[in-house]
Order: sequence, then C-alpha cells, then structure tokens
Amino acid sequence: LAVSNIYNNLILAWGTQGAPPAIDVEATPNNPPIVIPPPGGSFTFHVALQNNSGTDQTVKLWAHFITATGASRPAFVMNVTIPRGQTVAQNLTQNISLEFPTGQFTYRVRTGTTTENFIDSDSFTFTNQ
Repeated sequence: LAVSNIYNNLILAWGTQGAPPAIDVEATPNNPPIVIPPPGGSFTFHVALQNNSGTDQTVKLWAHFITATGASRPAFVMNVTIPRGQTVAQNLTQNISLEFPTGQFTYRVRTGTTTENFIDSDSFTFTNQ
C-alpha cells in the first residue's frame, strides 16, 4: 500500500464492522516517486482487486486526479469481473498530456458498483512539472 495511505487503507480494508469490504482495491505506483517532465509523459501502476465475497462480482474500477485544493478530474472508468474469493491484478499506464496543469496531485483509484457508490479506495501522489 502507498506509504502515505497506510492508515486509510487499514480502515478501509477492515471496514467499520471489523470485516473486509466485499471488494478490496490496492493501487501502487511501479516506480515512485512519480515526476512527469514538462513535455508530458506517463506513469505505470499496479492495481489489485480482491473479491472477499462468496459470489463472482462485476464492479467498476475508476480513478480521479485530485488537486491540492481538492478539485477532482476523472482519469478512467472500466468494468472488471472478479471470481469469488479471487484477486485480479494488472499494471496500468496513465498518460499525462502537455496541457495537464503543473503541481502535486493525488491519484485516487476506487472500486464499487457505480462511480457514485464506492466500496474501497486507494491513492498515491505524483508531481507534474
């Protein structure tokens, strides 16, 4: 888990009733710290989704860029099917265009049944120069 999120991930991983969420998400940058140079670029990260339920689940996986002021900008949305009791994992690449604003950002990855109803969340930071 991302070092800056250990506390949040422990709370989310065990939920409020002492049990893990139905789907647990973990997002970890492959080569931290992430610094995008002025002409733009990309970063890769590893996402793992663990199905803690007794049935197969099809969920949404999505990410947002969060600015220092808390403003949110969507990055991607996809559907993922996870067999019961299994973990699916994949490396993903996020492109950052030349027009993307400079500064420090949080990259927040969530999973849930809809983008308005998330089950679990993880995040890490990156800098765009």
